[in-house]
Formats: sequence, structure tokens, C-alpha cells
Amino acid sequence: MGLKEMFNRIHNLENILVCQRDMIENIENYLNSIKAVSYDERVDGSISVYRKEIQLCKLMDLKSDYTNNYKEYIFLKIQAMNDIENIGIQYSEGAILLHKRYIQHKTWSQIVSEMGYSKAQIFRIQDKAFEIYEKMRHNETQ
Repeated sequence: MGLKEMFNRIHNLENILVCQRDMIENIENYLNSIKAVSYDERVDGSISVYRKEIQLCKLMDLKSDYTNNYKEYIFLKIQAMNDIENIGIQYSEGAILLHKRYIQHKTWSQIVSEMGYSKAQIFRIQDKAFEIYEKMRHNETQ
């Protein structure tokens, strides 16, 4: 996986994890809202046991998927940080830019103002950092 693809996968996983967290929270809130019923109460429109079981199964599957996605996210994030650090050995500006953009999630405008370059220069720095990464990968495979 190339560095750009890794950054995209990390970003996608972040979005997936947020959605899964929300879905888990919604199901847990739903299940927690179900109240016990005493035998002397009249029950109209009660929630079936079957529906509760479906929600519990969904919750368990979601938690399992969330855990797997979170493990992948952590693995890729650590790998990305190590790769950025390795780029920094040869090209510190490129590593700083990649860290700001893909680890700290800063906007291009924030990076431009913090680094003091034009937007075009920022993109050239990024391209050079990606080139260095590809050269490093090519040298590792030989």
C-alpha cells in the first residue's frame, strides 16, 4: 500500500469508526430504555423478545467490527507515523507537512499559514515527500 492510499484508508477508517460508535451508542440506548414489566400491568404494543435479540446480535456484531477496524486503524496510524519519520530523515519539511496534514488533520490553509509557503509550494513539498517515500520503498524491495 502506498502512502497516499494509507492516508486515505486511515481517513476512511476514522469515518467508519465514528459511525460505528454512534450506531453502538444508539442500540445501547435503545436496549437500556426497555423497562421490565410487572405481571399485573396491561401490556400494549410491547417490544417482542425477538426484536431485542436482533438488536443484541447487531450490537455484538457492531462491537466486533468496531474492534477489528480500530485495530487496523491503530496499526496503519503507527505505520504512517513511522513512514513520516523516515521521510523526515531525508526531507524534514516534507515530513512536517505530512504530519500536519495527515496526522493532525490540519487544513491546507492552516498549513500554508503555519509553514509560511504558498499553496503551490505546499503541494510541491508534499509531492517531493511522496517521491522520497516511493524511493525508500523501492530501495527496501531490492
